[in-house]
Parts: sequence; structure tokens; C-alpha cells
Amino acid sequence: MLRKLSFSLFLVSLLVLSGCKISGTIAMDGNGIEGATVVLSGDATATTQTNDEGCYVFDSVKAGTYTVTMEPPAGYTRSINQRVVKESDYVNIDDVNFSMGSASIRQTESGNVIGFREDNNSHAWLGIPYAKSDRWKAPKSADSWAGDTYMALEIGPLCTQFADLLAGVPEEEFGKATGCEDCLYLNIFAPEFAPEEIPAGDNRLPVMVWIHGGGNSIGQGGTYNGQELAKEHNLIIVTFNYRLGPLGWFTHPALQTGDLLDDSGNYGTIDIIRVLTWVRDNIENFGGDPDNVTVFGESAGAHDTLTMMISPLATGLFHKGIVESGGIGTTEMSRGQNYMDDPVDPGHSYSSREAVNKLLIADGLAADRDEAKAYQDAMTNQQIQNYLLGKSNYDILDVYYGGYGGMISMPMVFRDGTILPDADPLTLLEDTANYNEVPIMIGTNRDERKLFMILDPEFVVLLSGIPIRAKDKKYYELYSSYNTDAWKATGVDEIASVLSETDGQPGVYAYRFD
Repeated sequence: MLRKLSFSLFLVSLLVLSGCKISGTIAMDGNGIEGATVVLSGDATATTQTNDEGCYVFDSVKAGTYTVTMEPPAGYTRSINQRVVKESDYVNIDDVNFSMGSASIRQTESGNVIGFREDNNSHAWLGIPYAKSDRWKAPKSADSWAGDTYMALEIGPLCTQFADLLAGVPEEEFGKATGCEDCLYLNIFAPEFAPEEIPAGDNRLPVMVWIHGGGNSIGQGGTYNGQELAKEHNLIIVTFNYRLGPLGWFTHPALQTGDLLDDSGNYGTIDIIRVLTWVRDNIENFGGDPDNVTVFGESAGAHDTLTMMISPLATGLFHKGIVESGGIGTTEMSRGQNYMDDPVDPGHSYSSREAVNKLLIADGLAADRDEAKAYQDAMTNQQIQNYLLGKSNYDILDVYYGGYGGMISMPMVFRDGTILPDADPLTLLEDTANYNEVPIMIGTNRDERKLFMILDPEFVVLLSGIPIRAKDKKYYELYSSYNTDAWKATGVDEIASVLSETDGQPGVYAYRFD
């Protein structure tokens, strides 16, 4: 009996010891890298190094949420992280692997990058910095890492936003402020080529640059994997992050410096132009043709595609456009700056003046809007500037309401006269002298509005957040039909009609996706 008990205890101990590890490998071209440093952080911390086969092990790791970090080996730069959720003390996680491919080394203006081979035998490079940003300034060139090779193995950090499905974060973080201001990173997907086989000259591949949607206030480029599109259609795909919400579009008189780019308020828009500039200057080294670039996007990304058509700074940087479920519209600067009760030119309820009012109230410096307005009027421009720059990105974001899917309502995409003309966009599209004339495909979905109705308790019965049925099917279909038709009328028909009647405008194609 004693021997049976001892043996049982031995088996339990063996189970505990064998079922509490986090392990993996670090490899180059399938061969393990010896001596690489790996760090475990989270509910426990530890550091180890890979053995001669590139393997590492963290023993006795209890249940919890962890980050496994590969520190850059000699000759490389950038730490790479993987999030790990260990749901039990007694379960092993043995596939936290890091892999690179020497055939994916490419040169950029900032230095060499190395990517990896996707599971469909394409190449990917993730999280390449295309610029660096200061708050409410035009983006600057990314820092150089010449001498080292940048490990483009994971997407870059999120731009500041209210987290939701488009952010690609765990569900428990939905609705919370997340992201950072250092977020200007891009991702590249391409067919697999050895360095000596990269297409050149007339064999260079078409390039497609994807602008993600999300009301210009949520989302990220990293949630879109372009490997299949690149592989199946022999393309180079570029996705990226751009500044969002009040960090991407914000214009206050106190922030004006005299620099036309910095004063534009259109920081997210300038980020997109900077990506196109980066593509022009670097994409040949990945096999892409900088003279054959298509900009495409959906929803806010579609709107931003159209702003590239009317921005003089985007001239020559792209050659075709695809507009998916978007529209076109720009905002007067006064609407983005003024108090909403301005007697001459009222501003938006979330204009920069009103945003400062809300911050002052949140800080206890004013009891209500009237007091906040008087307080702000008594501040000098320098004091307002210092006040705004002293706030964290989350302080600023919290002023705004995160509505459907975390998207916020605020004035964006300003007619600043530099990045975007100070004129009605549709009027601009009547003359090719006023915009970048490129072939364009534009359309919407058959049931476009239902995306915004399916989780709305006004229209559907929800059980634990899951839609069960329409409350009134006839009303549900009718409401969707009218609003979808209105979206198509303004987002497709009106724009396509104007462009198709403009002398010198190349092909205009409209679609409905069913």
C-alpha cells in the first residue's frame, strides 16, 4: 500500500514538473541560434538563453499571462515579443517560436531588415518604422539602424484608440484606451524571392497599399495579413498604422507655429502620404514597382484614399485607387477650432476649444463649460500649448466618446490649404487641374448598413451580446435598405458621376459587392 502511494505521488510530481513549462526555439533558416537571450515577464519573471539547438525552456511557470521576449542577437536590433496565456499550472506551452529567413534580408533607407517565410511560402516583414512622430507635428524620417539588421518579425504597436475588435487585442481590453504615440510602422508581404531573384526593371511587381478602416479613430494595419493576396496575384502588399482620432486630427489656434505642415491639423493624413513616399523610395528593394502603386482602403480607409486624390502632396505617389464603402468630405478649420457657440463661425461639439474645456473640467479647474471657457480665454497660447502637451495620450482620448466599436465623433480631415485644399472636394473633382487623376474603382456592399445594426439593441434581440433575431424583421430590412441606398448614393454614385464627366479623368468603375 505504501509503495502504491509513493508511486502515485511520484506520478503526480512528474505531471506537475512536466506540465508547467513555457518553451520554444529561435531559428534562422530552420537552424537553431545558440546563445540568444529570452526573457519571461508577467506574473513571473525569468531570463534564459538558447542551447546549441536554439531551444529555450522556462520551468515551473504557473498559470497567468506572460510576455516572452527574444532580445536581439549580436548584429541585430529590435526586441520581439509574443503574448502567452497559460490557463493552468499543469499545461505546457511549447511552441513559442521565433523564426527568421536570411533570404528575406532587404535594404531600406534606414538600414537592412530581415523578415520570415509565411506558411504559404511568401515573405513577410512586419513592424518596419516608416517615420517617427511628435505630438501634433508632421512625421519625421525614421531613425537609422545602419550597422545592424532590423528584425521585422512582429507588427508595430497600436496607435492610441479605444480598443475593440479592429485593434486585434484580447476581448477583455475592449472599450479601454490603448496604444501609444510611437506607432508609425508598416508591414510588407511579397512572393518568396531569394535576394538574387528579386524582380527588377520591367519585371517589378505591382504594389498595393492598404489603408485600414475604423472611422479614422480605431484599427491598425497589422490585423490584415496580405500573404495570400501577394502570393496568389504576384503583388507587393503594404499595410500600415497611421495616427488616429485626436492624435491624428487636431487643430487649435494655440498650437500654430507658422510651419504649414505642422499647423495643418491633418497628422493622420500626412502619415499616409509619408507611407507613399517610403514606398516610392524603398519598395524596389522588395521587388515592387514604385511607378505602379494602387492605394486601396475600406470605410475610413476609402475616404482617405479619396483624400490622396485631392492632396497636392500625394501627386505622383500613386497611380490607381480602390474605394471600398467610403465617401469624401473635408472639414473647415473653423469647425475644428472654434467654440460651438461662436457667433460668427460655430465649431464642432468636440472642436479643440471644446476639448480643452472638457479637460479643464476633468482636472477640476472649472466646474462647468462656462467656467472652463472663461478659464481658457484667460490662458495665453503658450499656456494652452503647455497644458495640452503635458497631457498623456489617454488623457486626451478620454475627452472623446467611444461609440460604435470604439469609433469617436470629432472633426477630422481639415481644409488646411496645404495638405488638403480649402474647397469642397466634389467641386475639386470637376477639374483635373485640382486633383490627382488616376483610374478609380468605387463601390459599396449590398447590405452595408447591417454592419452597424447587427449588434444594436434597437434593432435586434441580444443574448449575452450575441444577436438572436431582429425585433421587427420588416423594419430591420426597411431601415437597412434606405440607409444602404443613401450610402451608395453619396459614397459611390455622386462621386463616380462627377469623375466620369470630368475631362481627362481616366477610367471610373463602380461596383456593388453582394
